[in-house]
Amino acid sequence: MQPFPADALRPLAARLSGQGNDWSLVIDFARFQITLAPEGPEEQPVALAFENPFRGDGVELGTDDLAGLIGRSLAFPRNPEDGYIDGSVYFFGCHNPVDVTRLDFAPDGAGGVMLGVESRWLMSFEGTGFADFDYSFKVPLVRPGA
Repeated sequence: MQPFPADALRPLAARLSGQGNDWSLVIDFARFQITLAPEGPEEQPVALAFENPFRGDGVELGTDDLAGLIGRSLAFPRNPEDGYIDGSVYFFGCHNPVDVTRLDFAPDGAGGVMLGVESRWLMSFEGTGFADFDYSFKVPLVRPGA
């Protein structure tokens, strides 16, 4: 398996929708091309576009007041433990699981919120040819309705 080019991932914006203990999280990434190495000597490399967002359901925030989360960190277990975020990213013709294990809500200095995300991308689960990897990043959290 080849390593996934995680350094090419550029998170653009995150959106939360829902209430109480039933939120959904969508994180948009900038589109980029990935070249999948050929599996055999007679095969050619395959160019793939990474262009779909992360989607996660069942996010238990425990509040309807997103502003009250600023300065807090929330930990989540990995799938299949109770309380996990049911997350994935569509790539290579299938939904690849992504375990989000931590969300950090921090002020961005301009009146907004920066969302810190710790995650484990399980790219080998659907046989994409890429290895699993850990990915931590920060992304602006867009206010609901914006």
